[in-house]
Formats: sequence, structure tokens, C-alpha cells
Amino acid sequence: MTRRGARGQLPAGLIDDDLPAWMRAPRHQVDWSLVTVVILCVLAVGPFMIRPGLPPVPGYAQAAARAIEMGASLESGAVYPRWAPDFNYGYGSPLWNVIPPLPDYLTGLYRVAVQASAENSVKAIVALSVFLAGTGMLLFVRGRWGAHAGLIATSIYLFSPQLIVNRLYRDGDLPLLLAMGLLPAALAAVDSVLVLRRGRDVAVAVVAVAALWLTAAPLNVLLAGLLLGWLIWLSLVGGRQRNRAGWLLAVVSLLLGTLVAAIYWLPALAERNTVIWHMAASEVEVPRVLAWSDALALPGRLDLSAINPPVTTSVGLAVWLLPLLVWAYILVESWRRTPRDQRAVPRGDALQWRAAQWLGQTLTPDQRAALYFPILCVVLLLILLVPSPVRDWSASIRMEGLAMVMACGAVAVGQGSAVWRPFRRRAASLSGDVALLALAALVTVPVLTMPAWTYDPVADDARDVVRDEIRGTLIGGLNDGWLLPDSAPTLPRGAAALINGYETGQLDKVARDLLPVSVQADTIERSARQERLAVYARLPVTITLLTFDYPGWHAEIDGSEVPIVTTPDGFISVEVPAGRHEVKISFGSTPVRRAAWLIALLAVALTIALAVRLERQSPGARTVQDMAHGADWRTGALSCAAILMFGGAYGAAAIVPSIGAFRSSEGEIRVAEYPLPLALQGGIDLVAYDVEPDGAVAPGDTVYIALYWRAVRPDMPDYQVNLAVVGADDPARQVTAAQHRNPGGFPVSLWPHWPLRTSYVRDEYNLEIVDDAPSGMYRVLIQVGECEGNALMPCERIEPLFVSGSSETSLGQYIALPTDIVVR
Repeated sequence: MTRRGARGQLPAGLIDDDLPAWMRAPRHQVDWSLVTVVILCVLAVGPFMIRPGLPPVPGYAQAAARAIEMGASLESGAVYPRWAPDFNYGYGSPLWNVIPPLPDYLTGLYRVAVQASAENSVKAIVALSVFLAGTGMLLFVRGRWGAHAGLIATSIYLFSPQLIVNRLYRDGDLPLLLAMGLLPAALAAVDSVLVLRRGRDVAVAVVAVAALWLTAAPLNVLLAGLLLGWLIWLSLVGGRQRNRAGWLLAVVSLLLGTLVAAIYWLPALAERNTVIWHMAASEVEVPRVLAWSDALALPGRLDLSAINPPVTTSVGLAVWLLPLLVWAYILVESWRRTPRDQRAVPRGDALQWRAAQWLGQTLTPDQRAALYFPILCVVLLLILLVPSPVRDWSASIRMEGLAMVMACGAVAVGQGSAVWRPFRRRAASLSGDVALLALAALVTVPVLTMPAWTYDPVADDARDVVRDEIRGTLIGGLNDGWLLPDSAPTLPRGAAALINGYETGQLDKVARDLLPVSVQADTIERSARQERLAVYARLPVTITLLTFDYPGWHAEIDGSEVPIVTTPDGFISVEVPAGRHEVKISFGSTPVRRAAWLIALLAVALTIALAVRLERQSPGARTVQDMAHGADWRTGALSCAAILMFGGAYGAAAIVPSIGAFRSSEGEIRVAEYPLPLALQGGIDLVAYDVEPDGAVAPGDTVYIALYWRAVRPDMPDYQVNLAVVGADDPARQVTAAQHRNPGGFPVSLWPHWPLRTSYVRDEYNLEIVDDAPSGMYRVLIQVGECEGNALMPCERIEPLFVSGSSETSLGQYIALPTDIVVR
């Protein structure tokens, strides 16, 4: 072993860098780039965390309700809850057997572990997601392209519109936000396996990949493809990380992470036919086509009067403009430095020879490896923005695709700043990186203004969950519908006795109105997954539980398993013989779920074995390059610049809010195209509307309609909006229609929580004209009426409110928009 002298000198004039990594003296230094990213994460999520309440968006209402349900299931002893007992008016839902459970699992686990409210549990996972996004992006880009590149990429990623605008404030999509945090973390973990080949890195990579699979669908498939594509690209283009052993370990880590996540995807895939998605709208609404001008421009200014400002489809200028400039410079400069063919050959052959030299020699393998993310960013943008023949494609993955574009664009800027370094003078290197940060901070200022919201506590127990559902809030499914077992043909209306049990705290799921008066059925024990009853009957009797039947429910009478009979409404019923018996109905497993557990546990065991074996091997194999840690003065200077610039961007947005926001005055909607002041008798006004397109449409085209409503009195019931496009000369000829149980996604009774008259709700419709619509002129007719049906779905019939114009003249019970629609 090499020994150091009394003062730590090495013999024979050696220095620390000459030794293998495992023999070097430990270096204690401040990781300034990591400290900077932590500060940037605090800047990004801090205003959201310190403000009371949650933004009034459906995503956060869903997340809070699911935290309550998941917490109750975890407290009942379930390791992996698949059944939500209180959704669908208390009838239950197999939600987590169908959708990835990790976001709800984390919120529920946090709620149980620290006894937090549902609101604070959601906020905690939001903060975790933002910190994962920042630190993961830094570790990935820094480990491969240096600390400067990592700081630039992380800054752009954290303050992009898709993350800081949409995910935090506009849609509250917690699964997508968590996936945006896990993606760079998984890239960093897999890349560490590729380079370092350590056991601990394999374990982290497997956990990160499994977490991606368990977070958001169908985004998990796309992100797994992104990871696999990155490994395949590296194997093709080479580079300093091209080593067979590391590449195989990275692929094995990806495979093991996928197998660990089989606990979710295998039952979800095998049992997909046991559930039915019910759409909330009476007609399928087609999403608007994503336009180039919307995606590549700055997000529109925020109207602070809007209760539900629209989700932006912008990826931000920094995500596409900066990589375009950086990589254009790199490609042009590298082409300029490529030598010409001096032989006397035709011009075409000379050009071909020079191109081969450019690709093979001028661009190093590491620089060719860096082309993956810019190319992927361009490809994704083209896929998203070029019209697709599959109409519902953009409805399912548009936001997910924009999130991937944003991630690839941020990496492309960071790696571009490293790749172009050899083409610049050393003195200009730091100034160029500072200029990139300055441009990124400058275009961030308009998106840093937070929307205004009043403190309105979200659901915090099962009673609140059921209460919100009977008002039509879609918290137990997705934003466009709800989930039922296939045994239930439709969602029955809420049972009065069951709802009353939630309100009084004396919940009883036995359908007692179906029991003979001589039968006694007492609840001995009840939990999220089990019901135990003591039944006494003189004659055989059928006991019905107001719980949907679904694969996994089992019934026992006095310890012996008996079959479950499904009622026509989809509820669980059990045939109980005469006498005294104990009936136990519990939610358990199925063969597919047991197989999924076996596969996942086997993958965990293989991961542990592989990690232990790699850790026992010689530790002197590889280490991350010192430049990745970034402890030199240039990194410190860039770190200070990043903090000052983005802190200054927040200051500018706070001091001059008009940069990114404005406020509509009473009776005026500045973002609306057509003002239309109409008063309805129930305390709700229509203020303005939008209709697109302006010209004629053809059968099969989509018509976009936005209605702007406001509340004018504090005590309002829940109203429903019925909209139909009918013939101008024949109202019976209808070419499209829709019903909104809650206009804008908010129960109207909640609107007075915001300032009356000066706040408005945006109610959007994207409707497809039927294929057999005759040509001619069509009108948009709107009816508004009270819907108090204790149901998620729209009421079949409503009593329309009377409408009056600005002169208080009665216009009947219909609103006819002045703008006609022409079908050619």
C-alpha cells in the first residue's frame, strides 16, 4: 500500500490525481451547483407552499380526495391498496388497480405518517416533485457535460411554463408533475450505471425506473421509451461512456425496474376488461388542435379575474429558441472548421467527402451523443404540431408530450453550452453561459405571476369526498369521467341512507331496505377492505352490501368461503342460511395480482443480489470526472448569476405584475372576443363568449366555444349548462351538443367564494360537427338550470332559468349566441 509522509506528501513526486479513485484522499468541498439548484427549487415552489390552500383546479381536488382514500387504506393494513372504498358515492372504485398509484400512495403515506391534512399532504408531494426535477436534471446533465451545463439545463427546466405554470397552478396534475421530477432522476441514475457500474447506482436506477412506471399513464410508456432510446443511441454513436459492461448493466437496470413495477402494470393490463370508463359529457368533446403559434410563443398574460385560467400549451421560448441558437452555432462552426477536399474531384464528391469528415472527425463521439436530445425535441414537436388523423390522440398525450419536449429542450440547451465550449475562446466561455442564463431568466418573467385564489379548504375526510361527488365533482376518476367495475352497468344515484351515514359518522353499507323486518344484521367491524356482520335470520336471506362487486372480493360465512352474487346494479350480495352466522366480506387478491407480486419480489431480489455483487468488486474501476462537481470559481460565479437572475425575475414579476398579468374590470372580459351581457334569474350572468373558427366548417370539424360566467349573489344552487348547435331555421335539427354538470368544472354554489361580479369562470366546449350534418346556417342555443340530483352525471332534465338582456327585457329560457356557425 502507498503510504503518505508526515505532511501527507506522496512518494516519487506523485499527486492525488495519479492514484486510483479508491486510494485518493477524501476531498471536502462545497457543491455550489447543488446548493444553487436547491435555492432555485425553493424559488420555484416556495410561493406555492407558503400561500394558504390549493389552487381551485380539478387536479388538486382529485389529489386531496385520493390522499384521504389511500391514507384510510394504508391504515387498514393494506400494503398496496387497489380499492378506494368511498368513491362513487361510497359504492367503491377499483381505481388503483387501473391507474398508476404512486402519486396517491405518497400523499396517503405522508398523511398517515405525519398526521397531516390532505391539503398539506398534496403540497408536500408537489414540493418533492419540484426538488426531484431540479436535482435530477442537475445530476444528469452535470455528470455528463459539466456543472455549467447542469445549471443552465436545470434553470430552464424548473422555470418552464409547463412546470411552473401548468403543473403548479393551472391544472394541478400531480401524476404528471411527479413524472416530470422522476424523468431526469431516472436519466441520472441510469447514466451513473452506464459510467460507474456500481451496485448502489444499479439499485437507485431500478427504483427510479419502477417509480416512473408507477406514476403516470400513458406517459410511463413514453418515458421508458425515452430511456431505452438514450441507451440505444449511445450504443450507436459511441463516446467515452461506450463500454459493453456498463451498457448491459444499464439495460438490465431498466428491465429490473420494469419488472418491479409489474405489481401495477400486469394486473392493469390483464384485468383491463373488468372496468368501464364512463364519460362525464353527454357528447364526446374533441380537443383543439395544438397550433405552432401557441406552442412556440410566450404564454398569454394571466387574467387575475379568472377563477380557472386556461392551461397553456406553450413550451416556452427558452426550451426551443435557445437550443436552436446554440446548436445552429455548433453545427455551422464545426462545418466551417472541417477541412475541404483538396483533390480535383467533382463538387458533389467533394461535398460528400467533407460531410463524412464532419460527421466522423469534427464532431467527437461525445458531441454526437449529445445530439439525441435536440433531435428528440424536434421530432416530438413535429409529432405534436402536425395534425394527426387519429382525432383523440392529442386528448390523451398532448400535455405529456409537451412535458417531454420541455425536458429534452432543457437538456439540449445545457449540453449545447458544453459542446460549443471548444469552439469558443476560454475567456468567452463563462460570459456565454451567463448570457444563456440571462436570456432564460428574461423570458421567464412573464410566467412568474401567480393566479389569485381564495382559501377554500379541500376535502379532508370521507364525508367531504362523498359530499363533493354528489355535487358533480369528478374526484374518483379522471377529469373527463369516472371508473366503474364492469359488473355495474351505470352509476346509480347516491343511496340516501348511505349518504346520511357519511354525514352522521355512522356509516352502514348494508342495504337494510331490502332486508325482511325479522332479519337482524349488525356490523361487527368495518375497514377500507373488509366488512364483518353478525346475522340472525329465521329463514334464508340475501344480504346486500352497497359496495360494487369486483374481482378480489371474497365472502365467508362462519369461516367457510361462499360465492358472491352480483346484483343487477353491480352490488355485492351473499346468500345467508337461517340461524346465527358471522359473515365476512373482504377485498383480497387474484391469481394475476399474486403473479405480479411474485415477479416484483423476484426482481427486487435480483436487484439486491446484483448490487451486492457489484459493490464487492474492486472499487477502483471508475469515478465521475472532477469537472462534474464544479468547485472552481467559474462555477461559483455562474451559480451566483443564476440565483441573482431568477431571483431578480421573481422581483420584476412582483414589482411590475403587468408584465405577465392583468385584471378584467367588472362586466368586461378582456380575453373574450365577443361581449354579451345577459342576466339569468338565478344569480348567474353570462358576460362574454368565444366561437372558433370564424369561417365556415365542414362535417367532422371541431367547433370551439367558450362561455364566460360570473356570480352576482352569494347563495346559489348548483346549475347545469346545456349547449346545442341547431339549425337556424329548424331548431329540431341538432348537429352537436354537450352538457356540463358544473360549468368550468366548478360547482356553481362555490363561485361566491371568490369576489362577486369581478371574478369569472371560463366554460370551454370543443365539439365535433356530426359527419352527416347538412350544409346551412346553425345557431348555438344555451340553457341553464338547477341540477340537484345527487349525482356525478348531468341531470337528464332541467328547468331552464329565464334570461334578460341589458335593458332587463325577457329573452325567454334560451340564450342564442349572436354568432352563427356555417356548415359548408
